[in-house]
Amino acid sequence: MKHLIKIEKSQIIFANPENFAIDKAKLEGKEVVLSLDIRRKNRSINENRYLFGVVLPLIAEHLGYQDNDLESLWATIKLEVGHYQEIGKLNVPLPTKTLNTKEFEELMSRIRTWASAELGVYVPCPNEPLI
Repeated sequence: MKHLIKIEKSQIIFANPENFAIDKAKLEGKEVVLSLDIRRKNRSINENRYLFGVVLPLIAEHLGYQDNDLESLWATIKLEVGHYQEIGKLNVPLPTKTLNTKEFEELMSRIRTWASAELGVYVPCPNEPLI
């Protein structure tokens, strides 16, 4: 159970106090763990559209990938630009769904640089018109 809160003047303000009251009632008499984290804004729908509508199709076309194989290309690109974790002798691409907008743009910048330098493919920045 997660609840969005804001802390103002050392007081907890619930975004939806009714839902919190319902969940609290369900846990009556039980030991629970409460943790606080700063809310992170994950990548946006527009960022997702940019990735799957611009970045991947341009690179896929250049490399001869089919549109239905973009997930495979995406995994390969993440390995190429260093967005992976070493597990034993394997390099495993990391997920990007939880990246915030700044982290996601940093990754996109690395991809644009890699595509240009290694493939000779120009990938426009977001909101830049396609040529």
